[in-house]
Amino acid sequence: MDKTVSYYLHYLSRYIHKRLEEYDKENGISTIDCMIVDFICHRKDKNLETIQKDIEDEFYIGKAVTSDLLSSLEKKGYIERVVDPKDQRKKILLVTKKGHEFNDFNLEKVKKFDNQLTDKLKKKDREALFKLLDELILKVKEEEHDEKY
Repeated sequence: MDKTVSYYLHYLSRYIHKRLEEYDKENGISTIDCMIVDFICHRKDKNLETIQKDIEDEFYIGKAVTSDLLSSLEKKGYIERVVDPKDQRKKILLVTKKGHEFNDFNLEKVKKFDNQLTDKLKKKDREALFKLLDELILKVKEEEHDEKY
């Protein structure tokens, strides 16, 4: 088989997903739930509001699936939806105290796993890997933007 970037990224993605899902099942939350809570936290840190459409766009998931995920996170007490005072039709997503505590705990777990995954790499190789991954992501986002217009 020829070596391709897509094969290697798919293989790594499946491996990472499997490992994280094992942990997340023990805690009654899915990997995508963890990623959504973290996404909302990061946007808030940058003084950005988050609405459902932001989740749909970031994670490439449909309206109905996103709505179900957010409802589940709300029932578990990790997020809340607040009516935007400027636009009564819009609901802003906020992470609760419980959600922040869980996110902090989850980030430690992810960092530990990330370190295990890359512990054999030298610092400069790790930095080069992140640079290359950033370039690939930028290319994908540019192509997506071109497809929309």
